[in-house]
Amino acid sequence: MNGFEIPLKLVEAFGPFEEFKQDASIVNLHLKDGRTFKNALLVYPNELLAIENQTTLPFAIEEIESIEQTPENLRVRTTSKWSFFTA
Repeated sequence: MNGFEIPLKLVEAFGPFEEFKQDASIVNLHLKDGRTFKNALLVYPNELLAIENQTTLPFAIEEIESIEQTPENLRVRTTSKWSFFTA
C-alpha cells in the first residue's frame, strides 16, 4: 500500500473498528489541535489511504490524538470520487 501509517498503538487504543470490506474501515480522526477529519479510510488496520473530500493529507500523522468510528461512518462507502494518498 502507499498510504500513511498511523502508529499501531494508537489504532489499538481506540479500535478495533468494524470493517465495511475485508481489512478496510471508515473512521473519524481527531487531532491534537481540536480539528476532526471525518470519513478516513484505514486498512490493515493502521494504514491511512484516504479521507473523504481531501486530495492530500492535510496534517502530520503525529497530530492524530484519537480515532473513533460512529454509526455514520458505518454507512459510508468509498467511491471513485475519493483521492487516495501516496506517502
